[in-house]
Amino acid sequence: MARFYHIYSYREHDPVYIATLFGGLGDDSRVVMKMNNMMCDNMTYILAMIKDELAAINYSLSADEQREKPEFLTERLIQTADEMKKSEMSTGFESIESFNEWYAGKVGNENGRSW
Repeated sequence: MARFYHIYSYREHDPVYIATLFGGLGDDSRVVMKMNNMMCDNMTYILAMIKDELAAINYSLSADEQREKPEFLTERLIQTADEMKKSEMSTGFESIESFNEWYAGKVGNENGRSW
């Protein structure tokens, strides 16, 4: 939100307004990457795939029998994203009240503010 809209404290705004702004965020924003369980942006994945393909071609053309198979970056990125996905809780809330109950229990809601 800060990068694209210069909003540093989203709690000062209406939740519907913030949700509308979230819908307009680009694919390279941290929020969208987090929601899609991506470790990095699409360009980084593409560059990793290019590097892996070049390493595979170089390995297949190598005459050295003792040479080890190259480690692929895309496999590591996907495994890390899958681990991140498994470790996180994905919860949906039916209403703002159910979210406030969950949030109050999680944080303690020191200042008595609801969402």
